[in-house]
Amino acid sequence: IAELHRMIEGGDHPKGTKGYDGMNFPVVASNAYDTSTNKLITEPYAIKEVGGKKIGFIGVVTQETPSMIVRKGNENLKITDEAEAIDKYTAELKKQGIKAIVVLAHNPSNQNGTSTEFDAADIAKKVDDEVDVIFSAHNHVYNNKVVDNKLIVQAYSYGSAFSDVDVEIDNTGDIVKKDAKIVTVYQKDYTPDPEVSSIMKKYEDLAAPIKAQVVGNSSTDLAKGYPSSGATGDIALGNLIADGMKAEMNADFALMNGGGVRSQLDAGDVTYGDLFAIQPFGNVLNKVKLSGADLETVLNNQITSSGLDFHIAGFNYTWDGSTNKVVDITLPDGSKIDKEKEYT
Repeated sequence: IAELHRMIEGGDHPKGTKGYDGMNFPVVASNAYDTSTNKLITEPYAIKEVGGKKIGFIGVVTQETPSMIVRKGNENLKITDEAEAIDKYTAELKKQGIKAIVVLAHNPSNQNGTSTEFDAADIAKKVDDEVDVIFSAHNHVYNNKVVDNKLIVQAYSYGSAFSDVDVEIDNTGDIVKKDAKIVTVYQKDYTPDPEVSSIMKKYEDLAAPIKAQVVGNSSTDLAKGYPSSGATGDIALGNLIADGMKAEMNADFALMNGGGVRSQLDAGDVTYGDLFAIQPFGNVLNKVKLSGADLETVLNNQITSSGLDFHIAGFNYTWDGSTNKVVDITLPDGSKIDKEKEYT
């Protein structure tokens, strides 16, 4: 929370840009609290004048956030109900005479209507009808749909597209028409902005000597990917990571989520930059105790209709595609796992 305030308001970081003066755009979240002060961490909303009309932008963050992030440093974070927060600040905006209201929600949604937990579409059904547009996020998919007369958009992920939303506002300041296009942006079709390029180059040059450090060698290319549902489900790169986790923690087993493997490893010298591209996160490795039965539950939970998620180390398992359930778990010597025994 303290670092977020520094990023927003400005201030020097030991490894950062000297004289950093903060962000030149608003950061809004109406349901993210610091329990040490019982106050919102950021402003709940921002008001922008567009084409001579005022539009209110309310921010919310998915309630699952605390369970997805590293707890250390976030002990005082509390995320409250999104719909309640939106309604609270919609009422505040209405009192100021603002009827055109957009929600920026770091909440998932699906174009086909399949509901997910803390879904932006479910939020749309609950909130004040003065809300007109909801930008969804988090699950990295295409959204361009209307739910309860609220337009919900999401432009995939990683800046590969943007949501081009057009609204028509009447003389009372209310949005009377809205529609959107999700516009894909192909880098090859555009000349980079020189000012942005110079900023990028500055940091690329600073990072270059760190990235160039050779830390190992690989005799073959190791492709990225999720475990397959074939006769052999293993992916070599996933195994390498899981084996490393198991060794580092001196654990019986290790499990690495497939989505956390972001790049392939090429044959030849391996640099720190190569490894950082594969796992570009500040995640913390955790060691826990689970029974053999608990491990089976964890494995069952990661089997979905689209396949498997975990790369593993220290054991083998087979599963049934007709039930999406584990059949058996075996140890390296071929013996079956003890469901009552506790493992690390």
